[in-house]
Order: sequence, then structure tokens, then C-alpha cells
Amino acid sequence: MALLRQEGVLRVMGWTLGRGRAECREAGQLAHIVGIDLVLMGDGRYAVCERTATDGEDGLSRLDARCALFDTATAASTYCQEQDGDATREAARFAALDHATRRWPPFRGSKPRPPGGISIPFALD
Repeated sequence: MALLRQEGVLRVMGWTLGRGRAECREAGQLAHIVGIDLVLMGDGRYAVCERTATDGEDGLSRLDARCALFDTATAASTYCQEQDGDATREAARFAALDHATRRWPPFRGSKPRPPGGISIPFALD
């Protein structure tokens, strides 16, 4: 998988856990598109990758790609819930986080299993 960053391309083994997209239209014309991917990398870190396309007044699109890396699901989740004044970006981040939360238990705040497993309060036949 190739993650686009302002520093260049980062090639990693990874899985997309969540994806979000939001569009903002002004006067019927496409003005702003944001796409977010929430990725679990092979080394156990998380990446929040953002792609943005903004239509300028001159009719040309301005493209931007950024990718933030995090050591824990909690840190990635906190980043996705930050409010930065761009409602379109916030909506895309929330959608990606919601999608990842449904698919990946660490985003639900579940605790890891204790050593030795979990005791079952009933007998299995």
C-alpha cells in the first residue's frame, strides 16, 4: 500500500479499516472534496490519510495529500475527532472513524484480553 505524504510516498503493508468522504458544494458547483482512509500498518501503527481537492475560482483544482501516523488506536481516534474549522474534513474524518469503529475492536475502547484468557462462567459440553 502506498500512503501519500507531503514528504513523499510511504510504502507499507497495511489494511484500510475505515474510509470516509465528504463534499461541499457552493451554488451547484463542486467546491471541496475530502477523502479519508484510516489504515492499520503492518508494524501496528495507524495512519490517517487525507486527500483533498478544492476547486479554485480560476476553474483549476488544487490537490493536497497528507498522512498522519499514530502509535495507538486511541491517538488516531482522537485525531479523527478534532475540530479544525473545516466542516467537510471533519465530516470525512468522523465517517472514516465510524467505519473503523464498526470493524476494529481497538477503536471501540475495548480492553485487551487478560493473560491466561477469559474465564467462562458456565460449562461447555
